[in-house]
Amino acid sequence: MRSFLSIVVILGIVLWADGAFSGSAGSCTKYRQMEQKLLEIHEYRIGHGTNMNGTVSMEFWAAEDGSTWTLIRVDSNNVACLVAFGRDWVIQDMQVGDPT
Repeated sequence: MRSFLSIVVILGIVLWADGAFSGSAGSCTKYRQMEQKLLEIHEYRIGHGTNMNGTVSMEFWAAEDGSTWTLIRVDSNNVACLVAFGRDWVIQDMQVGDPT
């Protein structure tokens, strides 16, 4: 728990200090800046999807060991916004018809 909290605090401080996040929510920046910061905390893009009209995509990033994860939204202007983040990501095997 302590390492997760440290990562969140460090990411927030670094992005705030860099002026990377702007806007009313304080959680958006250019995609390349977001990507760079996520790579610095050793998270890698493990999945993504685009909405029906292709204007917004969601990207899921996680640490290799699953200790942390981040969900971002990327708009058509290449602005990335932090949607959610957490810890203890687990990848489950899923089969067709499996309700889990």
